[in-house]
Amino acid sequence: MAQVEAQANLKMAHQPLDHSIYIVGWGHDAEKNMPYWIIRNSYGDQWGMNGDFLVRRGQDDYGVESEITAFNVELANEKEDKE
Repeated sequence: MAQVEAQANLKMAHQPLDHSIYIVGWGHDAEKNMPYWIIRNSYGDQWGMNGDFLVRRGQDDYGVESEITAFNVELANEKEDKE
């Protein structure tokens, strides 16, 4: 049991990465009563569900919720409007 828990808590930060993923949405599976993230993989639409896959939400599977990088993009015309 401890090994299963350790694997479930595995973080991905120290793994070699060769692609990226993007959280593009979320949903809830009524049959399983499980919330999930909809994630797009950079492998392209030939992979998974047209390039997307589902990850259980709220459990930090694969470090999706704790090892995230995000950007707040400011467009050029937005910057001009502030001046």
